[in-house]
Amino acid sequence: MRRQDAIRKMRTMLLRRREAIRQSLALTREQLHSANERAVGDSVDAAVDAEHHEISSQLAEVESAELKQIDLALERMASGAYGTCEACGRNIPLARLQALPDAALCVNCQHRHESALRRHGSAAFVGESSDLMLNGNGLEVL
Repeated sequence: MRRQDAIRKMRTMLLRRREAIRQSLALTREQLHSANERAVGDSVDAAVDAEHHEISSQLAEVESAELKQIDLALERMASGAYGTCEACGRNIPLARLQALPDAALCVNCQHRHESALRRHGSAAFVGESSDLMLNGNGLEVL
């Protein structure tokens, strides 16, 4: 299969997944809203409702983050940048994109990014050829 054909299939899959997440988030919001309006019985009911609310909220957070990554991948597709590593500019292998359609980094750059995050907390990886980090104070050489 040609790379462009595979990318078109991934776009279709991402659009379907985005719609499924949107529907799930709408249902979660509806359930949380109706749970807040429902009269609570005894303390056990209140504890169960609170636990359910917490789990639903955490699931909504994860789904929202996934939705953001899907939207970014779709934007990269629309701009023609999809499948190109944002750090080094090389093509991301098709197998990686098929396994992780919202990947913005090749495996090597992803490993470097994760290593940098482990070493320096929440700083974001900038490039492959040098050990530069973007932090609150700008670029930093490691």
